[in-house]
Amino acid sequence: TWNWKGSSTRYQCSGSSGPALVLVHGFGANSNHWRKNIPVLAKSHRVYAIDLIGYGYSDKPNPREVGDSFYIFETWGSQLNDFCSSVVKDKAFFICNSIGGLVGLQAAVAKPEICRGLFLLNISLRMLHVKKQPWFGRPFIASFQSLLRNTAVGKLFFGSVATPGSVRSILCQVVSYDDFCKK
Repeated sequence: TWNWKGSSTRYQCSGSSGPALVLVHGFGANSNHWRKNIPVLAKSHRVYAIDLIGYGYSDKPNPREVGDSFYIFETWGSQLNDFCSSVVKDKAFFICNSIGGLVGLQAAVAKPEICRGLFLLNISLRMLHVKKQPWFGRPFIASFQSLLRNTAVGKLFFGSVATPGSVRSILCQVVSYDDFCKK
């Protein structure tokens, strides 16, 4: 365990050489999510898997005591960066699943000097998911997604949208860092 701002944070580590990898779980999970990946990655990397505050075996401070704005991506991003500084003691690649991807993005934007790179697996952009839409809109959204995924129109669309400016704009909607978003 590692003490972060008065709260116990559980983590796992394995491997003794190579670049550092920090594995960040998704919603409702913990570092055990990576149990089959850790031994394989540890053959060539120093691997750390963290239970974010409020998850798994880490402490779960009461929101009434720590404030409503405690369980937010900025908090977890700060925790991830502090973890790298205090425990990993090195720059690290963040390998992130689901909402862990938003945590990794937040950490990388807040302190880019700590993050060597990001791997985003099944990143959660929950409001874009078909199941989150009203029942009457789901068939249209599914058809539109199929059009984008399976046709030349989709390739043209993504080619025009996948620009540094549009990616920055999208990231600024999910991360909080004024200097990054003002550039």
